[in-house]
Amino acid sequence: MPKTKVNKKFSVTIPKEIRKTLNIKPGDILIFMKEGNKAYFINGGTPKPKDTELESSTQYAAKLRQQWNLQEKKLGLEKPTFLDRKQ
Repeated sequence: MPKTKVNKKFSVTIPKEIRKTLNIKPGDILIFMKEGNKAYFINGGTPKPKDTELESSTQYAAKLRQQWNLQEKKLGLEKPTFLDRKQ
């Protein structure tokens, strides 16, 4: 299992194996989610000018949430209740 160390600024270096698997590139947005005492993240992709400038932040967040849900299904993770605002 790959490990990394948190530096003074709370930054981490993502291990090469993980970067390759998730196709993480400089400038990509990582989406983090907490479930109990565990945290998960997925690659939200590189924002394009049209994503951040032309769409409202609500639309952009909805698009990222949809990407997260797809990745979550692939990984077999349960959806945390705190992200489900319909409850």
